Amino acid sequence: MKLSLFLDPQEGMSYRTLRDATLTAESCGYHGMYRSDHLTSTADHFERAATEAWSTLAGLARETSTIRLGTLVTPIGFRHPSLYAKILNTVDEMSDGRVDLSVGTGWYAPEHLRLGLPFNEIKQRFDEMEEYLQVLLSLWGVAPFGADADRVEGAAAGGGFEGAHYRVDDLTIAPASVQRPHPRMILGGHGPRRTPRIAARYADEYNVDWLSPEETGRLNRNVDKACAAIGRDPGEIGRSILVGAVVAESPAAVDSRLRQAGEFLGLDDVDGWRETNRESWTVGTTDDLIDRLRQYAAVGIDHTMLMLAPGDDLDVIEHVAQVVMPAIAKS
Repeated sequence: MKLSLFLDPQEGMSYRTLRDATLTAESCGYHGMYRSDHLTSTADHFERAATEAWSTLAGLARETSTIRLGTLVTPIGFRHPSLYAKILNTVDEMSDGRVDLSVGTGWYAPEHLRLGLPFNEIKQRFDEMEEYLQVLLSLWGVAPFGADADRVEGAAAGGGFEGAHYRVDDLTIAPASVQRPHPRMILGGHGPRRTPRIAARYADEYNVDWLSPEETGRLNRNVDKACAAIGRDPGEIGRSILVGAVVAESPAAVDSRLRQAGEFLGLDDVDGWRETNRESWTVGTTDDLIDRLRQYAAVGIDHTMLMLAPGDDLDVIEHVAQVVMPAIAKS
C-alpha cells in the first residue's frame, strides 16, 4: 500500500504551512500530497483564508522534485473543463509529470453560492460531470473505455466537443501534458450505481473517503461489476481511500494529542467528535493506525491519502512515515 499526505488548507492554512508539510512529506518518502480544492472555509468560517488549490500546486511543483501532487477533488463548477485541462497540462509540465487530476460534482453549496458559481441539483451535476470528463478526454485526444467506434474516431481527432452542458470548438491544448495521454485521473464517490459506471469508463484510480473498511469493500465490488459490464479489467483501476488520523506514540499520550487536534480543527467537543467519527478517523497509537490500514488493504485498497491532525505538525508527519509506512508497504 502506498501512503500519501492529505491537507485541508481552506481553514486558514497558509501557503508556507502547506509547503513545509509537503516538503517534509517528500523527504520522508510519501507517495503524494493531495489537498482539498475549496475556495472558502467549509466550516462556515468565511473570514478564514482559503488558498486557491492549483495556484499552490503550481508553486509546489517547482519547490518539490519527487512527490506526486493533486487535489481531492476539484468541483466541476469552479473551472470550465477547457481551462482545467490547460491548468493541468501547465502544472504537469512544471512538475515534470507528477500531477494527478480529480473531478467531482461538488458538495458545499454555500461556497458556490457566495462566489456566484453554479450549483445545480445532484442529478444535473452528475450529468455535467460526465460531460466534463468527455471534454477533458476529447481535448487530450482519447476516448472513454468502452466508447463506440464513432466516439473513438472523434476523440482521436482531438479538439471540439458539443454537449448539453459544455461546448468547446476545435482546440488543441498546448503545452501537451508530460504524462501521456494525460495526467492520471482519480475519480470517486459513494454512489452505488452511476459512480461505479463513471469510474469504470474514465478512472485510472477510484477513490472513496471517510468510510469503514466494510463499506469501502462494497463500493470496490460495485466498480468491479461495472468494469465487467463493459469488458474492462478491474485491475487496471487503482483503489484509494481518504481517511484521517490523530496519532500518538503511546496510549497515555492520545488524549493530549486529541486536544491539540481539536484546537487545530476548531472543535468545540472533541470527545463527541471522536465518537461520531470512529469510522473515518483513527484516534490512537501508530499501531492502531497500522491495524486500520491493513483492514483497508484487505478490501482492495492500495493507496491511502491520510489526513493528520494537527496538520501542521511536521514531527507527526515524520513519525508516521518512519513507523507506519514500512509496516504497510507490503499490504
